[in-house]
Amino acid sequence: MLFTYNDCIKEYGSDYQLKKALSDQKLYKVEKGIYSSEKYASDLAVVSLKYPNAVFTDESAYY
Repeated sequence: MLFTYNDCIKEYGSDYQLKKALSDQKLYKVEKGIYSSEKYASDLAVVSLKYPNAVFTDESAYY
């Protein structure tokens, strides 16, 4: 599951606790401001989180 930075701060309480969760591998940093509970995140899921109003076309629409 993917989370934004704000979601993680609500869950863990502070930036320090977030960094601790990252070092304990409870969370994984996908890219700036996006975190995942799984080691590998789908590129399509990342794009849909970053751009919630995006319209997918071509082969990605069928994925």
